[in-house]
Amino acid sequence: MQRITPLKTDDQEFNSEGLVDQWKRYLQEQDHSPGTVEKYTQAVTHFCLWYEQEERMPLRLSHLTPIALIGRVSGQS
Repeated sequence: MQRITPLKTDDQEFNSEGLVDQWKRYLQEQDHSPGTVEKYTQAVTHFCLWYEQEERMPLRLSHLTPIALIGRVSGQS
């Protein structure tokens, strides 16, 4: 079972809203339940908002680092 959802961006830079929309469509195309799609979308949206507040810049895949991901997980209460 693949644990990472592939997101093909064709080397384009999307804003966080565009990334979430593209990923949401992918989940829907893979026949995930509406509830699952909604919960996953909310989680990713919250991450994007957190990232933009912490880094004071829009999220870009090319700028995303493992340290940012670890910071979010360890910073959750």
